[in-house]
Amino acid sequence: MPIQNENPLVIPAKSEKTFPQIWVSSLNVTVPSPSEGQLYLQLRPCDAETGDIAEDQYSKSVEVNFWDLVSEVPEAATAMQAVFDAIPAIEAYYEVSKPDTST
Repeated sequence: MPIQNENPLVIPAKSEKTFPQIWVSSLNVTVPSPSEGQLYLQLRPCDAETGDIAEDQYSKSVEVNFWDLVSEVPEAATAMQAVFDAIPAIEAYYEVSKPDTST
């Protein structure tokens, strides 16, 4: 039986939004050996102009075998080689920027 609420709840209507870009909200590469590996992406629609990123329910997950990906998709191989080439600079940055835990 409904009871009249003296303070009714009003939920504002959501306006329509367009998300013309994709935001990579998660990028994980796990490569435990030269014959095993996975690449996982979570992609979410976004609007770069407003900074809006769609809610998680609109995300798309992509999970593929890492080694198949880099052998079959030249752009992926180039991107991963760029990451590998950046490792010395990333390590150097880490050494300079990591928190001091000596105290």
